[in-house]
Amino acid sequence: MTILPSPLKSTLAIISITATVMLSNEKSHVHSLSQSIVAVGLNAALQKRFILPPKVTLEPGNVHRSQSVETGVGGKGQDVGVALSCLMKHDGNVAASEKVLLAQFLGQGPEGDTVSDTLASKFHLSDALTVRNKAPLRTCTTIVASDCATELVETSGEVSGEEMEELNAKIDELTKENGKACGVCIMGSMPPGCKEDTYADLTTRLAGVDTLVLIDSVIGLTPLLSALKTIFNEKDEKSVGGAVLKLN
Repeated sequence: MTILPSPLKSTLAIISITATVMLSNEKSHVHSLSQSIVAVGLNAALQKRFILPPKVTLEPGNVHRSQSVETGVGGKGQDVGVALSCLMKHDGNVAASEKVLLAQFLGQGPEGDTVSDTLASKFHLSDALTVRNKAPLRTCTTIVASDCATELVETSGEVSGEEMEELNAKIDELTKENGKACGVCIMGSMPPGCKEDTYADLTTRLAGVDTLVLIDSVIGLTPLLSALKTIFNEKDEKSVGGAVLKLN
């Protein structure tokens, strides 16, 4: 396992995963997991930017009116999916972005609908591993002033045991038909209701000896590292997989 202290190096690792997929068979089915990257982003969000007029600073206790409001996708795993889509589109390989699957919970309701529609229509990302759970999707709001930005983060809704089992079943169905994933990104925090070993369990289901695993999270790290040790103990000289752990 390689430990990288630099955020830039973790970005390079993401690009290397992208290159692996883009060099794969472009005619493979969108849900052929062995030709796909799975970004595990369990704690998604609707992202809003509340932009104040130029030269206006944020003053606590005062009334602020926006110049504009922007709405987009939030969450570390979702950011990875969007970045990979943009990289592939830049290289003229829009269809390949459909090989990026987000393992995620998107709450039911207008917030979840907005994020789901944006990921599909704007970034062409597959929803094969998306679960629309009952809890509303959180909203994160960034207040952008002339001198600083202030982030307001809502509490995430709880994921039930049944909803986690639904995600596991979706993963198991794909791995049974198409093998393990080409790349797996374990990104960010987990919503309430997820167990300490959730990332370890998902990685065990998704990754094999030829999978490149990128980790940008400190949640559930001990069981996750143990799971990776078990997976890669089966490697031989022909195996191409491995793991990269980003440390800030």
